[in-house]
Amino acid sequence: MHSIARVGTFFLDTILPVQCLRCHGELLSENDYLCQACNISDECSSSSFLCPICDARLPQGSICKGCRRKTKLNRFFCATQYANPYVRSLIHQYKYGGARIYAAQITLFLTNILKQHKIPELLQMWDKPAVITPVPLTKQRLRLRTFNQSELIAESIAEICNISVLKDVLVRTRQEIPQAEIENEEQRKENVKNSFRCADSQKLQKATVILVDDVYTSGATMEECARVLKQAGAKEVWGMVIAKG
Repeated sequence: MHSIARVGTFFLDTILPVQCLRCHGELLSENDYLCQACNISDECSSSSFLCPICDARLPQGSICKGCRRKTKLNRFFCATQYANPYVRSLIHQYKYGGARIYAAQITLFLTNILKQHKIPELLQMWDKPAVITPVPLTKQRLRLRTFNQSELIAESIAEICNISVLKDVLVRTRQEIPQAEIENEEQRKENVKNSFRCADSQKLQKATVILVDDVYTSGATMEECARVLKQAGAKEVWGMVIAKG
């Protein structure tokens, strides 16, 4: 009798699973087979990279010709849109709620699309030395959050791309108003102006620096970081984020 019950349970879980068939996370609907996170990962894999300025679709993260003078970035890679309520909630809990357990799932959004577009292979064939660095936090904010969310993402990206992480080459010099609290684009730029410095320019000479953050909104933070990195000797700066919005 027990064996019949086990067979019945196996059959129901296969036909109407209560857990995601990929990650075993909870399903919101009995008619689903994959959870929202895995569905988004699939969507990311099949999507294209967009120019950060005009949202034009471009191969391998290139910046379109008309926008190259408007940004310090040489390439830009984004996995998904911050407008997605599930993505926004996940990143918010990860960033502000101290939920480090979400790091692997969030990073999977980005690693899936990088692999699909063969970015790790591109870096291995690249004729310039490549390194990766996260957008830093101030010491005060790091103590408050207990970890740098961008650093964990950078470590995962570095692993799949087989390049080194430079954690301390970029330093945040002052505690500005959180960018999320400022709506005006010009005020955002002014808010982060001169907020970063390079601690070791020798490691950046003629290098391609992959700059990693969780979210790209106005781009002010990433642009200021890219300006400082290039001023310190970086040849190119590529921006990588989980979500744009």
